[in-house]
Amino acid sequence: MEIHNAMFDKPTQRTKKIQITTKGPSKKQAIVPLLDKHAKTIMTNTSSHVHLINNLLKNIKSSMYAKYIQPCPGGLSITTNNVPVPSNLTLIE
Repeated sequence: MEIHNAMFDKPTQRTKKIQITTKGPSKKQAIVPLLDKHAKTIMTNTSSHVHLINNLLKNIKSSMYAKYIQPCPGGLSITTNNVPVPSNLTLIE
């Protein structure tokens, strides 16, 4: 098409760029690497672990809180309401 347009001096038509998005980790989550056996132990009672994390964050007067915990390859993914700062990540881990 470009060769044809160049030969006959036709203006080239711009094609619309395709926007591609991929599903990946959200920035509003903390990924904690764990062995599978430890992750399975935590997954048996996630609500108490979320409650514990939220109490720890509340004690340091952080506005962040954990929403839920889910398993991910090589550990756990803790979804939060805000992007965690390094001090919060250390506390969560």
